[in-house]
Amino acid sequence: ISNFCVKKQQPFLMIDIQINPDLLSLVEDKRVAIIGPAPYLKGRRMGSMFDNYDIIVRPNNFHIDKSLVKDYGSRTDVMFHNFGGAFMTGLKKLIENHPEDFKKLKMMGCLTLKNYGADPHLSWDDDYVSAVVENFNHINANNTPFYWIGVKDYKKIYNKIGEEPNTGILALTVLSSYPLKEIFVSGFTFYKGKSNWYEDIYYEGAVPIEDVKQNTSQLFMGHGEAANRRQLEYTQSLAAAYPTILKGDDVFASLMGETCDASFS
Repeated sequence: ISNFCVKKQQPFLMIDIQINPDLLSLVEDKRVAIIGPAPYLKGRRMGSMFDNYDIIVRPNNFHIDKSLVKDYGSRTDVMFHNFGGAFMTGLKKLIENHPEDFKKLKMMGCLTLKNYGADPHLSWDDDYVSAVVENFNHINANNTPFYWIGVKDYKKIYNKIGEEPNTGILALTVLSSYPLKEIFVSGFTFYKGKSNWYEDIYYEGAVPIEDVKQNTSQLFMGHGEAANRRQLEYTQSLAAAYPTILKGDDVFASLMGETCDASFS
């Protein structure tokens, strides 16, 4: 999809964000796997390895089709979702089709602010409560614990990266602030793939078809090339700072070692 290259990063400085007690009790001293939707995992049969982790986190999804369990794992313990208005139709349909999987979630979180793309989220006061929280409340039939990042902490992460982060990188950032034994990352490509076609970015079913219909351009390229590039650089700085905690598969390891001399504005 993208031919961007990555600058060598300065050492990472911890982002001071508020610790959520429910999330802390769930992940403290645990081995956590963050599994993304990239299709390269198909056929690798890593599902049983993922299932051996104490906690499995997925961005914007909680259901894994039976045909994909051997490659992507069988469960989701924590789902971080953007809960944006444009994506709620797809999420509601997913819940309707797979209520038992939804009921098994131990926690849900929203690490974004915007309900819709034009929301002036960076100008909101620290105590402003986004409509994404109410969107969550509408679907929380099981009284699942919920964590919303809030305006203040989101801005801290945004300012550190310099671009609007995707849900997966926000999840990785937040979890890096908690006392974990290990974070294992798999199924992420930072949109560096063969093309911007759906099948080169997501495994089939990773994104509800309703979201594909309504949000095609945003889905296929994340938040844009500059955002993808800065998120990769930022994640490299995380990996360098926490080499004994932050780990990943061979694709992740390759991306973490990728550097170049080019700069960007």
